[in-house]
Amino acid sequence: MAAPRDSLPAPRALILGVGARTAGGLTALQVTMTARAGRLEPRPCHLVDRAGERVATLRLASIGDHVMGIDRLVALGGPALRQAAHGWTSARRAAGGPAIALPLVVAAPDARRP
Repeated sequence: MAAPRDSLPAPRALILGVGARTAGGLTALQVTMTARAGRLEPRPCHLVDRAGERVATLRLASIGDHVMGIDRLVALGGPALRQAAHGWTSARRAAGGPAIALPLVVAAPDARRP
């Protein structure tokens, strides 16, 4: 038998929403459906790795090839973050409540990576 809800510990974190933006889709649902269909296939490109070998990528047409590093991270992550926060922010607005800053945890690559 499940424990009564009142006896459960308070959560340390809540997932308020999800967001994604990749070459496989512009929303979390599109990305999920593309991945489930097995349609995320890297394509050869002009970039090379440190050993001089050509690499394959999944590129988003709306972000130019010249956009690299943190600028590329922001170009991909910004729209995904807006998607993830949309449910929370729109519910707060609809309820007439004030905007509340949401804590954000971002995992970023080492600064030495291109």
